[in-house]
Amino acid sequence: MTCPAAAWRADAGPTTVDAKQGVRELGLLVEADTTPMQAIQAATRVNSELLGWQDRIGTVEAGKLADIIAVPGDPLQNLAFLENVSFVMLGGRDVRQH
Repeated sequence: MTCPAAAWRADAGPTTVDAKQGVRELGLLVEADTTPMQAIQAATRVNSELLGWQDRIGTVEAGKLADIIAVPGDPLQNLAFLENVSFVMLGGRDVRQH
């Protein structure tokens, strides 16, 4: 039995989260019987809906602000890939840290 959609850090306010800590927390959602996709959506689409901002953020669609990352593998197979971000785009701009 899978859990209904859960929110991830929607109530945390402005914060900086260590990537490994965030991935561990997504892993806890998976341990609680969500799928990796549901856990990732909890941190993106579901939060935007709870905040009432789904028209602006939360999914990659034309006209929305998109924050996109590139990782070395499929996070649906292993969430740990999310710890090794090689590319970050925020609001259409490459913001890699060199």
